[in-house]
Amino acid sequence: LCQGERPPGDVLQAADRIVLVYPTWSGGLPSHLLGWLHELFDQGIRLGRTTELVAVTTCGSSQFVNRVQGEWGRRYLRTELLGRCAPGARFRWLCLYKVDRRSRDEMSAHLDQVAQAFARP
Repeated sequence: LCQGERPPGDVLQAADRIVLVYPTWSGGLPSHLLGWLHELFDQGIRLGRTTELVAVTTCGSSQFVNRVQGEWGRRYLRTELLGRCAPGARFRWLCLYKVDRRSRDEMSAHLDQVAQAFARP
């Protein structure tokens, strides 16, 4: 699904893997994504078949700075989303830090790492 498309609850409940691709904004999730997740919570959706949630994101700051700030977006997805909707699911965080200071080769290497992560079960 693409930005702006909101899948019905039954589609999400039947998903084995959910992949969220988004830019990290000020350490957190973009407002549209956060609003959509809150709608899920309000509907009481359980992701019973979901075995994995993968976040593919970019950050302008370094990993160190994000950790000092508490990595709110990462923590929110792992504890709030999975904790409420799919407590037994695995969580993977695939983040390219300092994205605006990366070379093409570094960005390409990150994309290769993301592809490899999806090639493994």
